[in-house]
Amino acid sequence: MHNRQRRWIVALVLYLAIIGLILWLAYRGQIPAIIAQVPYYDKFAHALLMGALGYLMHRAMDRRTLRIGPLALPLGFLLATSLIFMEELAQFWSPFRNSSPIDFAADLLGLAVWWITDRVLEGHVAMAAGHKIETKELS
Repeated sequence: MHNRQRRWIVALVLYLAIIGLILWLAYRGQIPAIIAQVPYYDKFAHALLMGALGYLMHRAMDRRTLRIGPLALPLGFLLATSLIFMEELAQFWSPFRNSSPIDFAADLLGLAVWWITDRVLEGHVAMAAGHKIETKELS
């Protein structure tokens, strides 16, 4: 494992701690009320935070993919989607949270935007360096 890879893993672990703190506050009903004054803050937060989670998982997993037929699906984003879906379901049992398909759609939009951004930026870096983007498939 390279130092670069370790940095992505450390970043993911730290980010998971931040997400854990946000979830802990949310499930206790302790998210500051002032945040709710921002229009659509919840949807933006879902897209930004969950998209970033998928991106960090993708990078921590060294951009590994899962090949299903002709598709090479990004494993980190798939894992993030699964975790996000389970968390969205868990909200049914919380008196302070409400599960919403619109929230999940915002999560998916955020994941898609972060994945596309990664592909575009990595493509520009690879083109500048004169080589092709490589993804690693699961063995």
